[in-house]
Amino acid sequence: MQFVLCCILNKCATITAQLDEKRREFFLSCCFGLISITSYIYSIFPIYVHLLYKCIIGAVIMFGILLCSIEREVKPVRWSKPITVLWFMFGILRLSSGIVTSIEFIPLACIWLIAFPSIFLVWNNRKDYNVLFKSLYHGFVYPSIAFFCISILFAPIGTEAYTGITVNPNSLGQHLVAIVALVVARFLYAANKKEQIENGIIFGVIVSFAFFSRSRTATVTIAGTFLAGMLVNIIFKKKPFRQTLADLIIIIAGSGLICVSLWGINTLSVKYLPNFQHYEQKTETENPKKILNNYIDRIEGNDKHESGIENYSSGRTGIWEEVIRKLNIKGHPSRDHIITVRNGDVGNNAHNVFLQFAYDHGVFAGILFSVLYIVALFKCFLLVKEKKHSAGIGEEILLVQIAYLGLSLFTSTNLPFLYETSFVYYFTYAILFSDDSFWDKSEISVSRKGK
Repeated sequence: MQFVLCCILNKCATITAQLDEKRREFFLSCCFGLISITSYIYSIFPIYVHLLYKCIIGAVIMFGILLCSIEREVKPVRWSKPITVLWFMFGILRLSSGIVTSIEFIPLACIWLIAFPSIFLVWNNRKDYNVLFKSLYHGFVYPSIAFFCISILFAPIGTEAYTGITVNPNSLGQHLVAIVALVVARFLYAANKKEQIENGIIFGVIVSFAFFSRSRTATVTIAGTFLAGMLVNIIFKKKPFRQTLADLIIIIAGSGLICVSLWGINTLSVKYLPNFQHYEQKTETENPKKILNNYIDRIEGNDKHESGIENYSSGRTGIWEEVIRKLNIKGHPSRDHIITVRNGDVGNNAHNVFLQFAYDHGVFAGILFSVLYIVALFKCFLLVKEKKHSAGIGEEILLVQIAYLGLSLFTSTNLPFLYETSFVYYFTYAILFSDDSFWDKSEISVSRKGK
């Protein structure tokens, strides 16, 4: 497979090699940005976009990412057997379910089997993963900053859970989780003070939006990702506990200050600027104390009409039970809906990515994806422990894996062009695909220190 891919990719190399490094990196960041922007469009505008069209748009953008990644001749490399075997076995099951169960699964199966491995192969040749994740950071964080500014200026913070300019607070939460690991990594492992301050401010904005949206999943995931990053600092990077504690105090105090400031800016701006609200939102404003009380009620589950885990989970436990009951070998097409007593018809949404893959493509596919995640997470820990990386990339991909798990346990993040978290998570495999022999520090390109 690598031989065939190299023959095709090297045809493109004759074109892309003519671009200088800075221009190629700029276009790479723009392509990542297009993935983020299209994801925002899907969640901002209440319009239905068919999965096939999302895949076509995403595939075209991924081709741009591939082109911008190639800087020289691509050669076959040694791939990690456990990771690649699990990846391709899962992809083959996805493709099989597309043939046997529903053709709607075929486009994403092809992207999984061809598009992502092609990009991974290019970067396994380059090995300068710091450039890849810097471009990934720019492509996903900068559009989010624009989204934050537009939301605060035009979308009032009112009596309901805040959605910004998206359709619902769950959409807002998934956008926050998509970038939190990238931001936390650059705050905790910053190369300089300026980078740390910038990302500390961005993290404070993320925390504020999670607070306004009252998203329990986003809150737990954001907090868990930050705490995991602190533990990595203490255990693996041997950072003094006092200094780590000081970072925690600074980020808590700073986030509180940013939260109050954003509320004040929003209160003032919506008086003079046009207001953007979806029909289900109420317009009444609230004071900070009332917002805090509503947030606490949401976290504690006091906003539910009845007690019990089924209500606290917003019916997810009932959905999971129904999904498990319906699991089979060949999977289910999207028209085979999940129906529960509490939530009624929830479509084919399992509200858990591991169960979602098992429901869509069969129980063995769900097991394979779960094993793939566990193996990948274990390898991330080894990379951090053995320090076989440069520029803190090992720590960064570990945090991405943790953030992905936090969201995916409660959300079906199976569509990478809709859920940015999945797209960012899949790119950690650009590193994990590489055989361990490639992690020798002397082999890693550090010639681009200025990037």
